[in-house]
Amino acid sequence: MLNVIDSESVAWVHSDFNFYYVKDLAASRLHKSGGSVNLYLNDKSDLNPRTGLNFEIKNITLKSIIGVFLRGEEVVFLCATRKSYLMVFLMLMRCRVSLVMHKYHFNVLLASITHRAIFNLFGILGLRLLFQDEPLSLPVRTQVGVDLVNPFRALIADQHEPPKGLEGCTRIILVGSDEPAKQFHRAHDLAVRTDAKLVQVVDEGGSYFLLANTHIPVGKYSPMQGDIVWGDYSEISYKGVQSGIPFFSVRHGLKIISNSPSNFVKLIEVSPDFTLSSKNV
Repeated sequence: MLNVIDSESVAWVHSDFNFYYVKDLAASRLHKSGGSVNLYLNDKSDLNPRTGLNFEIKNITLKSIIGVFLRGEEVVFLCATRKSYLMVFLMLMRCRVSLVMHKYHFNVLLASITHRAIFNLFGILGLRLLFQDEPLSLPVRTQVGVDLVNPFRALIADQHEPPKGLEGCTRIILVGSDEPAKQFHRAHDLAVRTDAKLVQVVDEGGSYFLLANTHIPVGKYSPMQGDIVWGDYSEISYKGVQSGIPFFSVRHGLKIISNSPSNFVKLIEVSPDFTLSSKNV
């Protein structure tokens, strides 16, 4: 029995990724092996109203988590911020535990000595970090695995729309907060060279890229406001790490400009048409 724990699929914690991750997990890997899966959600999870998940969905309660612990079953955490660390620690005492590696985790491991110490302890206890592709570097000592699950299989099957072409491409979308690894300054250079506009789609309270022409809250973006997505990110920071950008791209039918296709290896496995080398723009 595999138990998938998603205590944090709300707001910024990539609920689209989590939904399609568990959908592919149930439809492919576990189906082929004849296994079964339980999905544990908090009562505020964005996944609760979703349909088409062919496995048992349960609320996270003290009783249900104790049950998983006592049975010593396999556990996958789709995301775990600080409020989930105690649960991860307790599961490691008895269960085989994996954690899907989001960009959130990579950021805190780079920035925080405390978090690195916690994850090093988790590594000693047997935590396995799941990446989309073999990472170039990892600031902690723990087991690393390349995830067999590909959430883009189900996502692209649901979308039924190919990415639009480059004709009239004059608006480059910057997704999320400005941070060095996203290399937004290079997007600005491209915009200047091609006479394009920069449109930053960013959560409230996020870091603005001041050279962008327009800033739009995530919830207010519409497909008519952009033509292509900037994704030429630092490979050291993004290779193998689950990022929200491919979901934004597929949801809105937009290609991703990237010179590091290994950052989006799972998307490319399903539909290489969604990526475009920055050399060709």
